[in-house]
Amino acid sequence: MGVEHEIKGSAFLTLARWFTESRRINGWSEMLAYLDESDRRSVEGALASEWFPEALHGRVLEALFEVTAQRDLERFEAIVDACTLLGVQTFARLVLSMSSAAFVLRRAPTLWAVIRRGPATLTVEQSAGSSRLRYRQFPFFADELYRLYFKGLLTALVRPTLKRPPRVKIVSFSVDSLDVEIDHR
Repeated sequence: MGVEHEIKGSAFLTLARWFTESRRINGWSEMLAYLDESDRRSVEGALASEWFPEALHGRVLEALFEVTAQRDLERFEAIVDACTLLGVQTFARLVLSMSSAAFVLRRAPTLWAVIRRGPATLTVEQSAGSSRLRYRQFPFFADELYRLYFKGLLTALVRPTLKRPPRVKIVSFSVDSLDVEIDHR
């Protein structure tokens, strides 16, 4: 499943940085201990520019949910949100805060291509005050953690433009598709 889908190592480095900056001293090592030895070595040795199988990312999300979020879906989504904000560097955060939510969301396919590669597609449809993002050919959406991951990620991406959390709703999903509606009025 998803062998051809890949994610940049920067996702793992940002997560490690979140543990450090949130002062969860043993959190990173506790989460890594949940992973098997091969996955643990890959994540620990990740370089920001290196590509990894998306399935590994899924196992890391599971470890984050089980160990760090302690199986609390809201806590998991909040961690993803915080990691996304952390991953958006200071300059980019400033640019986001001066942009409109509609503008940022129109750029979502470009942002997707920076951190992921593979056959998946992302399209954005917009109307006054809302955007619908349609993810296709990404065979990870049967996993509730992936759906919450994208919800948290999109919330964090749009929040700087609105100066408040947007309303983000998962409209529909299948094994390989996800439709998300973001109200940014």
